[in-house]
This record gives sequence, C-alpha cells and structure tokens, in this order.
Amino acid sequence: MTTYEKADAANIATEAVANNSLTLSPSDFCEAVANEVINVSNFYAKTKRYVEMVINGAHKSLILQGHPGLGKSHVVQEALNSANKILGIDYVVVKGHLTTMQLFRILAEYRAKGKVVVLDDCDCLFGDEVALGILKAALEQTGMQVCYESSRIPLVNNIPTANFLYEGTLIVCTNIDFRINRRGRVAEHMRAIESRTNIWPVVMQSKEKQFANIYYFVVERDYLSGFEDANINSEEKVKLLGFIWKNLSKIRNLDLRLPIQIATQIKTDPEGWTGNCCILLGIDYE
Repeated sequence: MTTYEKADAANIATEAVANNSLTLSPSDFCEAVANEVINVSNFYAKTKRYVEMVINGAHKSLILQGHPGLGKSHVVQEALNSANKILGIDYVVVKGHLTTMQLFRILAEYRAKGKVVVLDDCDCLFGDEVALGILKAALEQTGMQVCYESSRIPLVNNIPTANFLYEGTLIVCTNIDFRINRRGRVAEHMRAIESRTNIWPVVMQSKEKQFANIYYFVVERDYLSGFEDANINSEEKVKLLGFIWKNLSKIRNLDLRLPIQIATQIKTDPEGWTGNCCILLGIDYE
C-alpha cells in the first residue's frame, strides 16, 4: 500500500471545499506530499538558475530531458523572460516537427553570441542522421562549421549559405532519454551529442511527486492564470486538487496538462465537471 493510499487526505480536501476554505496546505494530503512539494520547489529553483546561466553564456547548450508535461518548457520561458530576451529578435522557440533544412536555417539565423534557439519536442530530429550531424556541429564547444552539403544551397535571410559558425546558445527540451541503450549509427550520434552538452533530467517517478509537482505549479506558481479557459479561483483550485488526489491511483498521466484539462471543465460546466472529468480521464464515475 502506498503512502497516498494510507493517508485519508481526500476527505480533508472534501471538507475544505465544504467549509469554503480557500487555502490548502500540501500537508493536508500527507507528509510525503508536503516534503515532495519542498523538493519540487527546490528542484525548479535550481533548474531555472541553471537555465539562466546557460542563456547568459556560462554554457553553450543544455538538454532538458524528461517525461512530457513536467514544466520543462515553462521553466525555459521563465528564464528567457528573466534575461529580458525578446522573441523573434534574441531567441526563437520551435515546437513539434522540424525538417533538417529548417533546423539549419534557424541555427544560421540565430548563430550570433547571445542568441538562443529553443527546440521544444522536436524529437523527429533524433532519428535523422543529417539533423544529428548538424546538431553535433552546433553543440561543439570549440567551434565548428555547421554545413549542409547539398546540390541545393539553403537560403538564410535570402542569402545562399552553405556553412556557418554557430556561436549562439542551443536549448533542447525533449522526452527522449539519451542514456538508454541504443545500437547503430544513430546511437553513435546520440552519444556524441551527449558528450558535447549537459543533460538535465526532469523525471518524477512516484505518484506523490507527480501530484506535488501539480500542486506546486497550480498553487505556488499560479500556473493556470496563464490559460484563459483554465484560470480558476482559489476555491476551484481546492476542488481540482481534491479531485486529483481522490483519483490519484486511477489517473494515468499526472502531468501539467491534467490541471488545465480539469480547470477548463470546472469553468465551462461548474455543476457537472466532476462527471465530465471522470469520463474524459477514463475513470469510474462516483
């Protein structure tokens, strides 16, 4: 039996809602969660500080690796904001699919010192040998020409560019684990990339820690205020957290997309949101 099953914190959360309590402490759930919230808070403070160091030039690159929805992108954006970087001028964020030529062009456009390229969930690149070769060259600490050998020379700002020296900063947010056993040429590229940069793991294995992560972002970071359809009040946050805790063992993905999904249901259907969430999450409706 796990710690969260031993603790009858779901009743505590329910009572807090019934009593119209607008505040909730992590210790109301169990001591394990209270401790994990502290650990999560310390971890993100260290992560943000390290990302800021990378953005400010202490390191040339960084790979934030871990399960989706744990706050990797969020902490990078916060660090960029703290550094007063301007989107489209000082930095670019690329999400999702990215071709090899697009990667080459983006790195070329933001190749100067002080510029930052953020590749967020562009995991398709890690199965392409040409893209991996470009990443290796860009990540080289001592400076290496990034080349795209092709009969068709890429245009960068309408200028034919076959190679360039990348002196900017590269930050990668990915779900791919670079340290698992791989074979073949892709594995060799991945090991070479790992040797050229720093990998900062963002991993939360236990249910308590994943819940603590949600608590930390929802309560202490006011994470939901950044989403118009999910910006709920304090009382509604108590209900949201109580619902997640009550169904902790049944919910498959305890990531930061979960509170957004639940908060959206609370805002759109204040009376029926509980049943809606049970159906949407595939758990038994009570």
